[in-house]
Amino acid sequence: MRKVKPIIALLTDFGEDDWFVASTKGVIKSINPDVEIVDITHNIKSHSISDGAFVLYNAYSYFPEKTIFIAVVDPGVGSSRKMILIKTKKYFFIAPDNGLLTYIIKENPKCEIISIENKKYFLSEVSSTFHGRDIFSPVAAYLSKDYKIEKFGKKLRKPVILDIQDAKIEKNVITAPILYIDKFGNLIINIKKNEFSNVLKLKEIKNKSDKEILACQTPLKSSYADVEEGEVVAYWGSSEFLEIGINQASAAKKFNLKVGDVIKLKV
Repeated sequence: MRKVKPIIALLTDFGEDDWFVASTKGVIKSINPDVEIVDITHNIKSHSISDGAFVLYNAYSYFPEKTIFIAVVDPGVGSSRKMILIKTKKYFFIAPDNGLLTYIIKENPKCEIISIENKKYFLSEVSSTFHGRDIFSPVAAYLSKDYKIEKFGKKLRKPVILDIQDAKIEKNVITAPILYIDKFGNLIINIKKNEFSNVLKLKEIKNKSDKEILACQTPLKSSYADVEEGEVVAYWGSSEFLEIGINQASAAKKFNLKVGDVIKLKV
């Protein structure tokens, strides 16, 4: 019977112009040549922990069981911030302890969390600015060879969790923050379909300055093609969150909105 190769999936803000991604992969392959490496993305906005956390959250569950995820968006590299290894029922995650794994921890409250400390599994020389290559990559490679998580450090009880504002309903108005803006400029709002689909009969959407974005779109549309080019549209996106977009244009640019800004929806 053919043995299934272990998978290590990478998500970083390294970009693709430098040697950072290649050297990270080189370290992994040097320790375990049989591992398969998959790139989720290396184009997370520089230093944007919230963007990295959201992209990882929307990608990870589509991978085979036992996939090892390395997530590196690490503006605090070289500081006293910790590094963590998380084991859930199906997956492993390696990242700086800066909130990058917030959604993973919230969705898997019984996960095991290890503070990565055992230098035996680091490269012999560790750069103060490149822990993705010198620590996260070798740890992931050894993990892919079935090393137990306890070998890499000790249990961590209180990992860093991002403070993400929940959606709130008051007097027929839902207020919720923008969690993410994709490359098309679509606004992904912290309103989940499984929690709000029964009450979301949109009458009006306003931005942070109470300027109207969209009015009287009931029921929600199913895709951009349901409106004319240049028109605003609200729909449940592939991530199961509410999205505000414009057919063939950027809603973020048109309304001058960014991640963290709050949207008001009259229902």
